[in-house]
This record gives sequence, structure tokens and C-alpha cells, in this order.
Amino acid sequence: MFPTIKSGQFVVVRKKPPVNPIGKLIVFENQGLLKIKRIKMSDHNNFWVLGDNLEFSQDSRHFGAVSKQVVKGFVIKVI
Repeated sequence: MFPTIKSGQFVVVRKKPPVNPIGKLIVFENQGLLKIKRIKMSDHNNFWVLGDNLEFSQDSRHFGAVSKQVVKGFVIKVI
């Protein structure tokens, strides 16, 4: 599968989480870098995220769950 967001594209982000975040893209900080991944599961404090390009993605399979505290926002549009 190919990446959802390609080089040169921009994203519009909303701080407020959607009612059901499963399947939504989030922007979060990991090791000093901003990353965009899709939420596959969540609990009260964390999101389990996977990249759309599974073969090449570094995601929760590699770095574990993402704390909701490091989430910068939820992608609402790709431009």
C-alpha cells in the first residue's frame, strides 16, 4: 500500500478529538519528530497506531502505544 500523505502535501489538524477516533489520522511527537499515523485501537490514555504503508512504516509495532499527551492533533483534511 502507498502512503496516504505524499511529499509536498499539507494537513489541516484539529486539536479536539473526534467522538470515535478509530481509523482517524493523528499527528504526534515521537523521538523529537512529528509523525502521522492511523489510530487502530485506543484506551483511556493511549492510542495504538499503524502506518498505511505497513511494509515500510515505523509505528506502534516498533515503538509501542502513543500516549494521548503527545498527540498534537487529528487530521481533518489533506491538501
